[in-house]
Amino acid sequence: NMTGIGYSGGGDPYIQAINENPDWDVKAVVLVNAPLGYNRKITNPNVNNVIMIGGTNDPLSEQGFMNQGFDNNPRPLNVYKIALNGIGHKQFSYDPGKPNPDPVAVKSAQFTAKISSLANDTTRLNDFLRNTPGVTYNNDLKIFFVNVSEVRYEN
Repeated sequence: NMTGIGYSGGGDPYIQAINENPDWDVKAVVLVNAPLGYNRKITNPNVNNVIMIGGTNDPLSEQGFMNQGFDNNPRPLNVYKIALNGIGHKQFSYDPGKPNPDPVAVKSAQFTAKISSLANDTTRLNDFLRNTPGVTYNNDLKIFFVNVSEVRYEN
């Protein structure tokens, strides 16, 4: 029942690794601004959910979640595409040991952590994405758009 997270250039090798190890009990994969190989597939039989998070100010999003949807995957997956408005490639994490971290990076990291914590529970993930202020869904693009500064979290 693990959730695997792949950031940037680590996303595609992570998918290859779980595909080569079908005994790995990975239920969800969270890809954060991860460009993927063309027509990449997930063949690990344990994976159910794929969450693809990208920043609207990151050119790698085009090579990652925008052009990949796992539509031709050998088995159906629940795929969530999430675009963080105004977020660049280096704004998904921060060093808490450094003074005055970028407040946008802090909020992006918090959002990514929340999504990762819900990744194995489709009901709770859907509830969070559909009912959280600052998150909207574009039916035409099939992408959730997020203004991280507007998102509020319940304890």
